[in-house]
Order: sequence, then structure tokens, then C-alpha cells
Amino acid sequence: MKCPRCALRLQKVSCQSVNVHCCSECCGILVGRDRLSRLAVTSRKTIVELIQDWEQRQLLPAVERPRCPECRIVMDAAASFGRGRFMFAECRKCQLLWMDPGDLEVWLIACLVQDFHRQGDQVQIQQFDTLLAGMQVDRQSLLIAKIPRLEE
Repeated sequence: MKCPRCALRLQKVSCQSVNVHCCSECCGILVGRDRLSRLAVTSRKTIVELIQDWEQRQLLPAVERPRCPECRIVMDAAASFGRGRFMFAECRKCQLLWMDPGDLEVWLIACLVQDFHRQGDQVQIQQFDTLLAGMQVDRQSLLIAKIPRLEE
């Protein structure tokens, strides 16, 4: 299978104990729809580590109407299963999702922030707010746009 962005061969890798296909050039990720929620459950990274990983990524514009690396049909925009405001590209035939570089980290951050709010973990919420305040303004705006701010 080839990357929808770079057309390089996708490498099968284990990401947090979940098998995904990753592009070694752009760091985009192809993951089965059924495996996405397992990524959130198996993530061992802290909010600090996820934000550091995301800040180091070169963010690229989303691939417009990518073709599925498996079957080559045009992928549709799909919601992110209630976690944040994401639109991943999805192949409805193969049940595969294409995540542009940095999308996985932001999606995992959104999962953690929602869990902090659901659990009422004020220490973690405050830590996230502090990390957010220390970011470059452009990165901060991108993250805020994708992560819902739940009422406290």
C-alpha cells in the first residue's frame, strides 16, 4: 500500500500495541476504523508527552480527497467518533482511516482531556491549560479548534 500524500510504501508498525501503517516520509497513519478506539485505550503517553510529540511534528495541509491505499477508491470525510472536531478520511469499503501528520497525537490529547473532564480531575485539567498557555499562538489555535472545551 502507498501513502496518499507521498506515494511511498506504507510501513506496518506497532503504535502503542496496535498495528497501523505509517508513512516514513510524512508520518501520516493509516489505521483500521476498529483499531482507532484501541489506540486511545492502550496509549501510555501522558498529556505532556503527547503535546511534545505534536509540537515536534511538521504539520502539513490535509490531503484533499485521498484515495484509499488498499482499494484506491476516493475516501470520504468521516467524523472522529465523538472525540474532538476531526474529519479523518475514511474508506467506507475497507473501513480504513487516513490520519494526516499530527492528527493521531491531537486525537489522543482530545481523548485525555475529555477523560479529565469526565473524571473531574482538576489537577490534570490545570496542567493541560498551563501547557496550552505556553504554546506558540498558531499551534495553540490549531489545538483549541480541534479539542472541545467541556464545561467544568
